[in-house]
Amino acid sequence: MAHLRNPRLSRILEAMESKKDSVSTENPKLISMDDLDYNFSRDANPITVDTCRYPSLLQEQALPQSVSHTMEADVQPVDDGIPNPYLSGTGFQELTPEEDLTRPGPSSRARSNSTSSKSSSSSSSSSSSSTSSSSSSASESGKDFSPDEADCDADYVPARPPRRVLFSPTLQNSISVQLVEENNLGPPKQNRTPNKRRRKGFPKASVRQDAKIFRNSGQQYTSVSQLKKSHAKEAIGPPCGEKCRLKCSELIKQEGREIIFDNYWKMGDLSRQRDYIAKCINVITPKYQYKVHNSNRGPKHLFSFEINNIKYRICKTFFKNTLAINNRPIATVIAKKNQAGTIEEEKRGKHGKQYKISSDIIKGIKNHIDSIPRIESHYVRQQTTREFIDGGKNLTDLYTDYQTQCLSDGVEAAKIHTYRKVFNDDYNIVFHTPKKDQCELCISFKNAIDKTIELQNRYDQHQLEKELCRQEKSNDKTMVKENYIVACYDLQAVLPLPKGDVSTLYYKCKLNVCNFTISEIAKDYCDCFVWSEVEALRGANEIATCVWKYLTKRASEINDNNLRITFYSDNCCGQQKNKFMFSIYLYTLSVLKIKSITHKYLISGHTQNENDSVHSVIEKAVKKCLHSGPVYTPDKYVIIIRTAPKKGNPYNVTEMCYSDFVDIKNLTEICGAQFSKNTEGGTVKMSDIKIMKFEKHQDFNHVGIYYKTSYSDTDFKEIQFRNNRSSRTRTITDLQDFQLKPLYQSRLKLSDRKNSDLKSLINSNIIPQSYALSYYNSILF
Repeated sequence: MAHLRNPRLSRILEAMESKKDSVSTENPKLISMDDLDYNFSRDANPITVDTCRYPSLLQEQALPQSVSHTMEADVQPVDDGIPNPYLSGTGFQELTPEEDLTRPGPSSRARSNSTSSKSSSSSSSSSSSSTSSSSSSASESGKDFSPDEADCDADYVPARPPRRVLFSPTLQNSISVQLVEENNLGPPKQNRTPNKRRRKGFPKASVRQDAKIFRNSGQQYTSVSQLKKSHAKEAIGPPCGEKCRLKCSELIKQEGREIIFDNYWKMGDLSRQRDYIAKCINVITPKYQYKVHNSNRGPKHLFSFEINNIKYRICKTFFKNTLAINNRPIATVIAKKNQAGTIEEEKRGKHGKQYKISSDIIKGIKNHIDSIPRIESHYVRQQTTREFIDGGKNLTDLYTDYQTQCLSDGVEAAKIHTYRKVFNDDYNIVFHTPKKDQCELCISFKNAIDKTIELQNRYDQHQLEKELCRQEKSNDKTMVKENYIVACYDLQAVLPLPKGDVSTLYYKCKLNVCNFTISEIAKDYCDCFVWSEVEALRGANEIATCVWKYLTKRASEINDNNLRITFYSDNCCGQQKNKFMFSIYLYTLSVLKIKSITHKYLISGHTQNENDSVHSVIEKAVKKCLHSGPVYTPDKYVIIIRTAPKKGNPYNVTEMCYSDFVDIKNLTEICGAQFSKNTEGGTVKMSDIKIMKFEKHQDFNHVGIYYKTSYSDTDFKEIQFRNNRSSRTRTITDLQDFQLKPLYQSRLKLSDRKNSDLKSLINSNIIPQSYALSYYNSILF
């Protein structure tokens, strides 16, 4: 070495070597941090001990007492009484090799691709050998310690600190456990039992955040750059070797190294990991040193691990390999450490010059989305907070229309990703109506993590009722004959007018057309009742009127006093399962040749029936018709529905006018019916009813009302039918003279917005003038 040519220095070194040999070797590596200038972070994360994985650690003699890396504790200086001529009052017993004390330069490269550069001429050969061994080990493990991923990420977002298990030592060389919150390392988990599904936002940000969390926790991950580089899981490196002057591997055994490694990466937070590294690195100043004039060499550093509040000095190679890091994190910590001894906060992404989208652009996007007419959901309208829009377009089509509108208005248009973000995050809109066949109970049970006994019993009963209902329907199907009818009825989703491929129609409120279908099972027969919203609404009166007209028609055609009819429908209380529908059944039995009417309700969530096929055929026919031109009037829908089936009989379509609908609520008042008590004095809950049966007595002068609350019940229970005369059953003669009154006296009035939109379509000639004169002018105001 060059500086050993000085004779005086050679004599000093020889004296120091002889002094070192005379020092007691009882604990040669125990050091004191008394005179070091350091200030460690008080927020450092405690390191944990896995006693299940390292049971031998409790009996390890090389580690005094229990292992505790609680970094908040102050270091207690240890005075071994041996002065050290190498350092000015530090109490260190040996001079750390220059390679370990040298601040790594900015040109340090990753250990995986190159061996460590040779140190200065004063560096010992053992240090160079240790560094080379470290480089070789890292290369074999396949890790990439390049700074561009770990410390130079411009989009760095600190991850949440992990929860951990903290171990604190006791005097009896045992370990006591204090349970602390334990966060799962890895990407954030989503709720598996959401109450409502909604459109998901753009997933790119989530992928980037997941990669950061995996990288900071030492897990395998794939970079989000264009190269999509795969990084292996971090693994502990080999110790420094036998030639190390500090004998680090004898001081800290492999089990202790693994504990330090595991708990360093369990932090999962780059800021906390830097705080820990800063606590393990200290600046020292040798008492005797020769400085080169104008040298750029930085201060010397000492590396150590704290065990049981005692710091054990180690070499740099042992430090890096134990934590599975390279020179870059160490250089970053040294550069960011201020005079107070703390690490500067992360400044990446906090320059305050981020591009912000103008509020006018966001407002323009929202105005465009708000201009899209909402469609009322036909199914489960009262059970969802979603908004529904016509499924004739997708999000890309909406953005294209938005661009066209911005171009015509002469304003700047946002990018499609901004439009998508506003649409997904600020609204709960879907392009299709919700499926009525989605069973909430089945989905809830499937996604439930803790399946309680109560939930299990509800689910089992639900499945039993579903199977029994299907079996009941199958049995009824085999019993169909001339005087026994089994039919299903349901209301189809609204049909809009006008309907076409013109983009302007999508953003205008349209006239709704309703189609109520009654399909007979095991017979090629289907009745459809069609009306627009200016003729009637879609409540209990309208549904009951259509059922009344169907019963009147079929009773007249069959003309048999023993005619029995069974209906199947869903459980919609506003349309089918209410006292108004029961009143029309009572009235029907009073005035028509029908022996009994039985209404069986399909199990909620499993209401598939023959009407679904009818509605599907009609929807396909409408789409096919649109190829030849738009649909402007309800008459066109009537033709499409009538000719929709390609096989079998055409559908029987009845065009309903406002004067055809009758007031069933007035009939209910005349009946004075109350369905809340049975003949046994029990309470009848409408929501529990599965089967309702209305049957004439043998004298054909009274009507009995019976019900079942389960398809597994063998016997019916009878409802205490009370009227003004307090009789148990209603006499038929009491209702035969009653005349049903009309529900409406004139057509209904459209809403102001819908009226305005239809007029604008006429003025712009999107609706031809011929249709305006023949139909629209009569309904607009």
